Amino acid sequence: MNINFEYVDLPKLPKHIIDDIYNTIDECKLPSVPATEKYPTWQSFRPSKHVRDYIVNLINTDAKHVLEHDVHISFLNGNLPIHNDTCRDTAFNYVIEPGGKTMTNFWSDDMQVKIEAHNIEEHRWHRLNVKKNHSVDIEINPRIIITVGTPWKNRVNMDMIIDNVETTHSRFIDVYKKYCNFTNGTVFDFGTSDGTSLVEFSKEFPKLDITGFEGSKILADIAKEKINVEHKRFMEITSYCDCVISSYTLHHQHDANGNFWMPIKLISLRANAPVHVCVLDYERPLDTTGYNDAIKSAYTKEEVEEQLSRMAIRGLTVTTEPIDDKLNRLIVHGVIDER
Repeated sequence: MNINFEYVDLPKLPKHIIDDIYNTIDECKLPSVPATEKYPTWQSFRPSKHVRDYIVNLINTDAKHVLEHDVHISFLNGNLPIHNDTCRDTAFNYVIEPGGKTMTNFWSDDMQVKIEAHNIEEHRWHRLNVKKNHSVDIEINPRIIITVGTPWKNRVNMDMIIDNVETTHSRFIDVYKKYCNFTNGTVFDFGTSDGTSLVEFSKEFPKLDITGFEGSKILADIAKEKINVEHKRFMEITSYCDCVISSYTLHHQHDANGNFWMPIKLISLRANAPVHVCVLDYERPLDTTGYNDAIKSAYTKEEVEEQLSRMAIRGLTVTTEPIDDKLNRLIVHGVIDER
């Protein structure tokens, strides 16, 4: 029985993120944590902000608790001796270069007995109990991984974080079925990102004619390889649809009235027909200590209701559901009819 290691159901890192990680290693002249006498084979590099934000959002969206995370590129040029991490209890890791047939071993408290050994697959997220004594034996140099942990100041029971892990797309699909469930017609997705979630959504609702809109050209180009996506800001949309959906995009809008709700209202006016709406995001908690920027920049239920009132948008309801005892998800749903 594996008690110190398990695979976690999170998506593979896309090619543009992997390429960015290799560029960081190639261009970095000084690691953020250089090799030491105690650990001469191990170095750590800070990833670019683009990579860090992508991975933090990936981990947080799929967790029951949304917290600040540390993200590092770990570069191993030889075996790593028995040790335990002093700054974290749990690590979410992703193997980019496996280092041949590499074994991650766990040891008894006295470091005399090997109690587990795992040849971890590359390009799969997994969780390690790093407070337990462990070591790494590599076959071929180097071994490169992304490692993610929660800073000690935010220390919580990390088992709660990955308990009943839900991917972004499955959570939104559940919310959509509960609050909207529009199954036949045209749909616009606000904030498609790299298209992964929208692909899964389209599989669940094959009768929908879906177009994604993404403001980032890099992400839009990636998404175009998977699904119908346009590189546009929401205010640049000039057509209309039967339904507007959006998943974890609202908190990115500093001017939600002009950049988010106004485009939806204009779509409804152009449609001259009822337009269904289903928007999923976080609700900002009263105490944001320890949470990342995504949560700190999210809106409260009252703020979203005020936004809808200012835009004179009628027919939408703002609902919250608990994620845990401190954090809620926020859902805006209903039908706009501007006729």
